[in-house]
Amino acid sequence: MYSIKDITERIQSLYSKGVKSDDSRLSSRHIYSVANSLRNRLHINKANKRQSLSEIAYGVIPFIKMIPVSSVDCSAFSSLGCTIYRSEVKIPRVLHYMNGPVIQWVSPLNKETVIDRIDRNQRYSSFAKYTAKRKRYILENGYIYVNSPQSPKALTMKAVFTDPVEYHSFVLNYCNSGNCEPIQRKDFYLDPSETDTLIKMSSQELIQMFSQIREDQTNNNADSVKQNSK
Repeated sequence: MYSIKDITERIQSLYSKGVKSDDSRLSSRHIYSVANSLRNRLHINKANKRQSLSEIAYGVIPFIKMIPVSSVDCSAFSSLGCTIYRSEVKIPRVLHYMNGPVIQWVSPLNKETVIDRIDRNQRYSSFAKYTAKRKRYILENGYIYVNSPQSPKALTMKAVFTDPVEYHSFVLNYCNSGNCEPIQRKDFYLDPSETDTLIKMSSQELIQMFSQIREDQTNNNADSVKQNSK
């Protein structure tokens, strides 16, 4: 498992070797932004090919408080006309691929059962005939909704989250879970088979970005010299 700090430092090291005349060091935040974007792209590509992601790519939210709301608040369950349950707060963003969110499971805290997901493009009414007594959930506008007034008061879920920093902050501050070490030392949630590829791609993208900036600055300086000479 690689921490956010491990990944950013390896990218910084490779980047520095590729840009000999760089006078300014990249910020860790800039490196993280590029690396995380590529991490998501690699995971989505793998999921779209129906290839299993490593367990290391998944994070777990241990506690999500659920509160009663009107079903009209959720487009998928609006036709029910009753009270349903929704997460108290918005959860960290979940990575999506062509078939929906990359979620391994959503369940009550006791994990005795798993709640099935419905697609956001489908309506609950299309399932009602066959699954009237089964709980189902959907992600909508950042919240989790469950189609039952008897939903557990809290849920837990395992998924691939879009932003590890956002995920770690949520678990630490909302769930009061995890250790208090700096976010930079926490897991980057990267599939190990993609580590070398991500570091190489991130370094190349940063080098290209830096080269473009240098080129733009050179062009601007040239224009300024011409203008000043008139």
